[in-house]
Amino acid sequence: KLYELTSRMDAQDLQEGFGKMTSRISYIGFFSAATHYVPSRVPHSNGAILLDAVTRTFMPRLFFPDKPAIEESALVTKYTGLRVAGAREGVSISIGFYGDSYVDFGVLGMIFGLFCWGLFLGFTYRWLVYGRYSRGILGYGLASAVLYQAFGIEVSSSKLFGGIVTALLV
Repeated sequence: KLYELTSRMDAQDLQEGFGKMTSRISYIGFFSAATHYVPSRVPHSNGAILLDAVTRTFMPRLFFPDKPAIEESALVTKYTGLRVAGAREGVSISIGFYGDSYVDFGVLGMIFGLFCWGLFLGFTYRWLVYGRYSRGILGYGLASAVLYQAFGIEVSSSKLFGGIVTALLV
């Protein structure tokens, strides 16, 4: 079946497919749109996205049943001016944590925030791999499981921070 599908492809199909794939995995478009839209049309959020990520993490739905769902697509629309599909369409599209950091604090704040995030991830890795109770192969396994989600740049700050802290607590 793979041979059948690929044998009909020409250079135009390959070029179009490569362009769509690059666009889908790069997230450059949303970040670029955010840098053009913020602060010229919408002001920086001054840490509101980061504050939401931190507070949301420590508000379990068991005790806070009215806690709203994470609406990443709404943030994309608000901070890029682009209309994207959202929860009603069964989709969640994010600017990514780099874009969230830019929207929160601007270029210099973004760089400093991402540096601090990198330090946090590094200390977490070191603690898991070399910690008293998880030293060795167990630590490598835990570090892989906990930090795997930091691999994707398309993950929002709320999901990324909450996921890693929750995994650490477990």
